[in-house]
Amino acid sequence: MQMSTTHRLASVSGLLFSILEIAALAFFVVVAAPHMPSLDADPVVHGSFYTQFAMENALSNYLVLLPMPLFAIFVAALYHALPRGVTATTSLVTGTALSIIWPIGIVVAHGGQSMAQQGLDPLTVMTFDGIAQLMLGFAGLPRAVFLIATAFSLNRSKTLTAMLRLRFPRAYNRDHVDAADATCAKPMGGCRSRRGFHRRRSQPDSSSHRGH
Repeated sequence: MQMSTTHRLASVSGLLFSILEIAALAFFVVVAAPHMPSLDADPVVHGSFYTQFAMENALSNYLVLLPMPLFAIFVAALYHALPRGVTATTSLVTGTALSIIWPIGIVVAHGGQSMAQQGLDPLTVMTFDGIAQLMLGFAGLPRAVFLIATAFSLNRSKTLTAMLRLRFPRAYNRDHVDAADATCAKPMGGCRSRRGFHRRRSQPDSSSHRGH
């Protein structure tokens, strides 16, 4: 059994999105994060940070936003692969919300950060910067609903079974045959498996061979 084009698209898009997001986070941690002032630092220090490291902050924001279309493709392909129903629709809606909420916060925060070079008040710059964190926190609810709805949908569909059979054919087929053979253990029972149809012969009653 081969994986369908939709399954491949969902897998590749989700994998690339995860790799690029991890790379963007690593870039931020290495390039920008070491120079960030503490949260309780003076607002003037925060304003100076956004002025001196404006390029690093902008590049970090762009790297985070760059893979978002891949996540949208992943959500669309996932919806196409799931059986139609309330849970699949919930996965589509919450996945779409995830691909929008945090990016909007990043764009708004970047607008305030870039204005620091034009003399915007440091407190206002910090307020703009906090919007991205707030949007990321608010995205936690649709993220949880997305994961739960997707798990329920996969549990009801043949997608997960097909992928497991493709990735682990020997283990899956062996377990499948063993389970089929287990149903033949009943007296006078029969089953049809890949080994063919066979019927278990009943054991003779020992009482019938006793002498009278």
